[in-house]
Amino acid sequence: MNDAKLANAGVLYRRQFAFASLDLAMHNQHPEDATYDCVAISNPILEKVFLPIDPSTTFVSYFGHLNGYDAGYYGYAWADAIAADMATVFEKAKDGYLDKQAGMKLRREIYEPGDSRDVNVSIEKFLGRKQSDPAISEEDRHRARGEKESDRWTLAGKPIVVVEALVPSACCVLSEFSV
Repeated sequence: MNDAKLANAGVLYRRQFAFASLDLAMHNQHPEDATYDCVAISNPILEKVFLPIDPSTTFVSYFGHLNGYDAGYYGYAWADAIAADMATVFEKAKDGYLDKQAGMKLRREIYEPGDSRDVNVSIEKFLGRKQSDPAISEEDRHRARGEKESDRWTLAGKPIVVVEALVPSACCVLSEFSV
């Protein structure tokens, strides 16, 4: 059952990775004088990152998260990475997730200040340290996958940085230029 749970989480994050990559590509700069074929841009990304796509599929035409997110879909995965880091405060607490001190610290450092201070400051105060950097080395990632230099994922000529979130085998995307 645990293996199935990890596999499902892996599929979920692979899907999120595909959607985030698609969102970033669609919001990337494109030559004004060139034809902008959303399907030609989206289907290869979805196929490479997630699952094979039927050539007649036009998923991008009904992917509602492209409107109003302004290349921010990766935020779902980033929020999970932050939440996993913040969960360590409860995991280390005497009474775990029911620990009153940890709960009060969450209220005091996250909920009470709200947007009156930078969210990164609030997270750092709650954690009592800087956020951990869950990014794994690019070389380790490529080596583990047996990828050649030509197989590496890039977007707009910039490498995609992969971070682990929630479960060790489930990776999500954060672009170097979007964080």
